[in-house]
Parts: sequence; structure tokens; C-alpha cells
Amino acid sequence: MRLLRPWKRSFFWLSVTAFLITLILFGIYSLRYDQQLRQAQSQYRSLQKKAIQRSPPQTISKKQNYSKKKYQKRTVTIPNIDFPLLWKYNSDIYAWIMIPDANVSYPILQHSKYDTYYLNHNLSGSTGYPGCIFSKTQSKKDFTDALLILYGHNMRNGTMFGALRQLDKSDFVKKVYFIYIITPTSKILYRIRSSAVWCNKDILYTFSNTPDSIYHFVRAIDLHGTSQSKILLLDASKDKKSQWLVLSTCGSDSKTRFFIIAQKQNEWRK
Repeated sequence: MRLLRPWKRSFFWLSVTAFLITLILFGIYSLRYDQQLRQAQSQYRSLQKKAIQRSPPQTISKKQNYSKKKYQKRTVTIPNIDFPLLWKYNSDIYAWIMIPDANVSYPILQHSKYDTYYLNHNLSGSTGYPGCIFSKTQSKKDFTDALLILYGHNMRNGTMFGALRQLDKSDFVKKVYFIYIITPTSKILYRIRSSAVWCNKDILYTFSNTPDSIYHFVRAIDLHGTSQSKILLLDASKDKKSQWLVLSTCGSDSKTRFFIIAQKQNEWRK
């Protein structure tokens, strides 16, 4: 048997050692990552059980009732949220989002100074995934902006805004999908109009936040869905009195963003 020269043997064992160390470190990182995700999701589930409270149905005004059958769907049941309880966990919580058809139910946060703080920070303040659903500092917390953007990670396990993908390319004309927003002073109903993709530019920086913003925004992005839904969305976006909500998450690569676009339909003040 031909023996390796001493320097080659040393290089071989150094390579094996480096590989094993890398493997161990990767294993430790993976375990920590999985543990952090489990802890975060456990906390969210706990909050959902504790903070979400039953509520009587809210009546949808007839002019905003989109059921094909004559006013068949006249009510929605948007729950109450125990905000004093939530504030014990994190004082930056200012609203709650629910999408019944996508199993989305999370608090919404906004940091007072840093726009993307909750992109990499959890409810507890720990760093890393899954982060939180959040808005940037220029967005009003009472949802009175003409265009308001909420951000969240597109998690592979379907949590956070990873669940939005199941709504992609749905027929938003034939089937009505709602988003519920609950704040300490109101309950807001949004109707999803479309899904879309675009580059990773900042929407509010690019289009500002004016009554004309949504029209220029929807013309610039790649809208998904049927031709009819696109026409209806473009037509609705011309209404300068309307208010819009965009849910933004990671696209198929680092250069794109995936959106769910919704229009405010009703608001019930407490």
C-alpha cells in the first residue's frame, strides 16, 4: 500500500476536522433555529387562545356586500381582542390581523424608531425568525392611510405570511376573501382584490401615500388572477376616497416580493 506523504496526511486530517466542525456547527444552528421557531409559534398559539374573544356579528352595509345572491352574506363575525393582555407581552402591538381562509391570525407591531426592527425580532425581543407582522413608522396605526403596507416573512412551514401563497391566483371575483383588522378602537373589514408580484423596491417610497398611490401601484406590478379581476381592481383603484391594505412578503427569489392587495369595505368603531 502506498502511504501518503506527511504533509498530505496532515492536510487530509485538517480537512476532515474542518468538515466535522462545520457539520457540528450546522447541526447546532439547525437545532437552535428549529427550537426558536417552535418557541415563537407556541407563544403565538398561546396568545391566540388568550387574547381572541367572542363577539356578536357585524353587519356589512348593502352597497359593500359582494355576494352574488341578494345580500345573502350580511354579517361577518370579527372577534374582540384583549389588547391590555397583549401589551403585557409587547407594548408595540397595536392591532391584530386575521384571514380566515388562509389561517392567518397574528398581532401587528410597529417599532417607534426602526422600520424593519420586527423583520428580525420576535415578540419576546429575541433576534431571528420568524419575526413579527409589522408596519413601518410612516404608517398610521389607525389604518386611515390611503395605502398601508404590512410585512411578514414567507415561512416555509406556512406560518406568518407563508400562508398567503395558498391565495395566489384565486378568482377574487367569484369567491370573496376577507381580511379582518382589529384595533383597540375599531374593527375593519377588507376584501382581497388580487395577488401580485413586483421587485423588492419600497412601495411607499416609490409611490408615496396619497389617494393616487394605489392606482399607480397596481399599474406597475404584475397582477395575478383573471382578466376580470384585474379590470375591476384597476377601476376600483381610481376611487380616491378608497383605502387599501397590501400584505407584503418574500417572493420566489431575493429580487421579488409577493403581495395580497385588499380594499377597505367596512369599519365599526367601538
